Amino acid sequence: KFQVVWFFFTWPIRFTLHYTIPHPIKYKYLFPLSFLMCIVWIGLSSYMVFWMVVIIGDTFQIPDPIMGLTFLAFGGCMPEAISAVIVARKGSGQMGVSNALGANCLAILFSLGLPWFINTMIEGAGQTKAYIRIYSHAMEFTISAIILAALTLYIVVAAAGYKLRKTVGAILGFSYMIFATYAILVELGFFFESSC
Repeated sequence: KFQVVWFFFTWPIRFTLHYTIPHPIKYKYLFPLSFLMCIVWIGLSSYMVFWMVVIIGDTFQIPDPIMGLTFLAFGGCMPEAISAVIVARKGSGQMGVSNALGANCLAILFSLGLPWFINTMIEGAGQTKAYIRIYSHAMEFTISAIILAALTLYIVVAAAGYKLRKTVGAILGFSYMIFATYAILVELGFFFESSC
């Protein structure tokens, strides 16, 4: 029964992707178009997820930073987590760790930096007075927690002799729960006074 429900649930997206993305094995000469269409669909899916999360947050009166720290972050990292599990089972744990670190560095430095650069160039037309205001009550505390999380990763992995074990996963999972709870409480103004 689950397979029947799953078939009808996934049929619209499979139908759409089948007719908009050329099959890279059947049509090898169209691989650039296949790659481009995959990027287009990833972009559209990301926009739809972001839009839906904003609507859900507005409906339940949950602040945008908290929705970003929880639902968007979880949804964005799940593909990385699945790929890390796959490569770790194939004996390439270092690739999974590198993927996680590299993807987060790319997200922070490029995926934030490039849109901000483009937006300020469009709005300011090259002037230095153009800027984007970040509406967050605890940006500096969240950034310090992210740096602490990276240090925690290094310390835990080094203490384990650079071998990924269940205890390493449990410690890192517990550390994430502490980080997420701390970031949410700081964003809600539980620890510090709001500066915005």
